Amino acid sequence: MKATRQELKVDGAVELPQAIAYLEQLVQALKAGTAEVRQGDHAIVLGPRGVVGFSHRAVDKGERYRLARELERHDRLVDEAAQAVGPFSVHQL
Repeated sequence: MKATRQELKVDGAVELPQAIAYLEQLVQALKAGTAEVRQGDHAIVLGPRGVVGFSHRAVDKGERYRLARELERHDRLVDEAAQAVGPFSVHQL
């Protein structure tokens, strides 16, 4: 039986410190094992284990920039674990 797809998307604008605090909360929850993403009465529980797909994208358009990260858990990724993410780094300037 195929699982029902659940999606929660939050768009908006916040001050950078608030966005950073949200990302830090997400990282801490994932390190602990499970993260709940909630908006109002709608919630999705994320609990990646083992191998996850990882995508990182950064775009600079002059006056605008975009940073997107995606984690994906799927059974087929266990077989693709040998295709690990190549070297990249994120650091403070």
